[in-house]
Amino acid sequence: MKNYIKLFVTVFIAGSINAFAVMSFVNDTNINVKNINLLDYNKEANTIKIEIEKKLSVFYKFNFTCNAVNGNKIFNNKNNGLKCILDLPLNDSDYMIYLENKYGKSTSYKLSEHINNKLEFKFDRNEAYLAVGEEMDIKFSEKFIYPIKSIYNFYSLDDSIAVVDNGKIRGINNGITYIKEKSSGDSIKVIVTDLITPYTLSKQKKEIIPCNKYSLEEATMLDQILEYYVDEAGYETRAGAVAAGRFLTLQFKYRIPYFYENGRINDSGVHKADGEGRYYKKGLYLNKSKYENIIYTYADKAIWGCLLRNGTNNHKYGFYAGKKNPNGLDCSGFVSWALVNGGFDPGDVGAGENEGIYQLTDTGDFTKLTRELAMSGKIKTGDLFNFWGHIALIIGQDEKNYYVAESLPHLGGVIAKTYPKSTVANTFEFVVFMDKFYKKDGNLTDYWK
Repeated sequence: MKNYIKLFVTVFIAGSINAFAVMSFVNDTNINVKNINLLDYNKEANTIKIEIEKKLSVFYKFNFTCNAVNGNKIFNNKNNGLKCILDLPLNDSDYMIYLENKYGKSTSYKLSEHINNKLEFKFDRNEAYLAVGEEMDIKFSEKFIYPIKSIYNFYSLDDSIAVVDNGKIRGINNGITYIKEKSSGDSIKVIVTDLITPYTLSKQKKEIIPCNKYSLEEATMLDQILEYYVDEAGYETRAGAVAAGRFLTLQFKYRIPYFYENGRINDSGVHKADGEGRYYKKGLYLNKSKYENIIYTYADKAIWGCLLRNGTNNHKYGFYAGKKNPNGLDCSGFVSWALVNGGFDPGDVGAGENEGIYQLTDTGDFTKLTRELAMSGKIKTGDLFNFWGHIALIIGQDEKNYYVAESLPHLGGVIAKTYPKSTVANTFEFVVFMDKFYKKDGNLTDYWK
């Protein structure tokens, strides 16, 4: 009896194994994908390496071939066991993946249905500065395996400082927060500050900067913010110089007063004076810590807004030789400051070279300004306007107007003004084309919004 039972069990087990083997064989000949995994993304070569893992019986491990088809191009590989690997160049369409066994059985799959589309997501900067109330577009780089637009989930770690709304970051209150993208985990540091304003062009003049308005910490932050905007535009480019001019006239909260450049006074005997009607340095002249960078002076050292002995008479506007006025910038002092902070050395008298050149007209192609030229579209943002004794920087334009940053006594200092293109030649006599000076445009825009 026991022998019969043993025989029955043996036959049952053998039959079960054979039945399971037959089922596995059937499954294997119907070859199916278990997983498709991304192993590597080569950004330089613009290729991906994928691993295809098939479902397979443990009893029958037949060879199989995997193919990837894209348009009229076929990529294939033959492998033993469970997996095969393909190197695929990326283009603008999805791949079809085919698996085929030695019996000619095959199955097909869309790559997009088995693998994460997004290869790369990264914000285009590590940190950003925003004025309270200012908005900034969220900019990032992305790379897909196939051209199906991903949907991103951006959010702020502190909505009381900055919020995300409709693809933009908006500053709410002073402070630091991080904007994150949920699926990638990438983030950008956002510093919101009331030390600057959103870009503002107004006919109403801003208040003259008070003497000693900023602490060392605040002045240092303002220098960092200025550098940030210049770098965003492109240091050592036309756009970088424009960004510096926009910063001082449109974003900085106060007006820098007009002050004649003492270093240009013919009878002074000094032609290198710095910080007196000209601050020929990177950054803003807002704290006494900047004195160490001043070597040559005519009268004394005083940061912007603080009283300094003036050497020029212009009684109509309150300038008497020997009298003290709030220190600031004259016209070429301002333009030189913008060029220096944009990454250039204009080499103008009073702080540099070129004795006898007084208005930076030697920096580019000096050309007579006419109404026709003004309306022609040939004048670029970042070029200079001139009349005898004065120089100004074009910081923007649209179809009808030029937006010009300049400093004059009757303007009370450094401001931005609007000049219609149809009549700008009534004010300025010449334009200085600056392509040869800048050499590169950078991220140039004709307007700041």
